[in-house]
Amino acid sequence: MNELRHPLADLPAQARHIVETTRRLLTAEGYRALSLERIAKECRLNKTAIRYYFGNKAGLMELVIETFVYDSCRRALSFSSELSGRPALQRFLEAKREVSENEELSLAFFEFLLNILREPQYRARFIAMYELTIAEYMKFLDGHMPGAPRETARTVAQLLISVLDGLCVQYSIDPQRFPIDRVYTVLESMLACWLESSAWTTEELTAKT
Repeated sequence: MNELRHPLADLPAQARHIVETTRRLLTAEGYRALSLERIAKECRLNKTAIRYYFGNKAGLMELVIETFVYDSCRRALSFSSELSGRPALQRFLEAKREVSENEELSLAFFEFLLNILREPQYRARFIAMYELTIAEYMKFLDGHMPGAPRETARTVAQLLISVLDGLCVQYSIDPQRFPIDRVYTVLESMLACWLESSAWTTEELTAKT
């Protein structure tokens, strides 16, 4: 499986600097700090430069969303194509655990998410990014659920994303109270047993999906 292409890969250096600065501001001071004036000041540019590359603040925010989705997916989906079975599952979950333990990424992502829910203009982009994430998870699941209906694979991908995002939230709140090492160990065992048993082929599951 090929690694996801970085959303900033084709941007000039100055545009990448603007996106990276916006992310740093979001992490340090929250979404309310993200005015064009403040971003331009931190970048030592004028607002015209931001509008030149991104059109407006919404265009910049959409690209920031893409970078968060990329960061949350890239390690989990960049394992060697030579891996299969349990080793591939272990590598996948290890990478997702690293994302969960990245406090800076988690805080910024959920800070942004709360405000996206209040601002409909960003929802379409966020929906598109979640669809991309689901599609990439489905590619991973293809190696574990051969012949599964697409609806079934999509359902499992959504469930897996929900569980992993939930663990990320808990760890961000209090890593001491909600340690995740044991949880990931149990999750790996549960997934391995379920996938290896071909339980996903049952008529009940395929009928409901």
